[in-house]
Amino acid sequence: IGELFYYQAAYSQALDNYYKANNIFRKHHYNDELAGNLNKIGETYYYNRQYGIALKSFQEAIRIYEKTNNRSGMATSYGFIGQTYEKNNDDKQAFHFQNLALAEFRKLEDQTGIAKIYENLGSVYEDKLQLDSALRYFNLALDLNSSRDDRMSQIEILNNIGDVFRKSGRFDESLVYSKKAEKLAVELNEPYQQASACRDLSK
Repeated sequence: IGELFYYQAAYSQALDNYYKANNIFRKHHYNDELAGNLNKIGETYYYNRQYGIALKSFQEAIRIYEKTNNRSGMATSYGFIGQTYEKNNDDKQAFHFQNLALAEFRKLEDQTGIAKIYENLGSVYEDKLQLDSALRYFNLALDLNSSRDDRMSQIEILNNIGDVFRKSGRFDESLVYSKKAEKLAVELNEPYQQASACRDLSK
């Protein structure tokens, strides 16, 4: 239920349900499920721009995954932690945790995870205005997701590529990618990503 609210950007209702799930997982010692749920809580706070609370949730998740030796879970948490440090303008820590995540996903040969970390690295480079590097990583992420026909994951990457082209002064190319992102977000009923695309188109 929490995920349904989350994907509709109804973050308060999502958190209510995630915390109910937390209590059940803790009571029955479902550790991997608890860690996954903590990541979802962290994601919700992250998208609500409450980065301090998000970071604490991701850090608790990774401590649990380390105890259960869940490498995929650890990699996912590393990625989230890296994203949160990026939002706190700590590029050094952001790169550190994204590279930890990338190393784990490569060991697992997890193409979905690798694509997400490429996207995250692109975002860090974009923040640093190293736009060629940002574009390279975003395109790597887009290629991987396109090869698996993962349309949902493509929306944000298309938005990001459009944003990089805009910052580079390549406005015609920017418009193409932002419109693609908006069209896909409408088709998949993703209001958060649709809003992001519209915001970028307005620029």
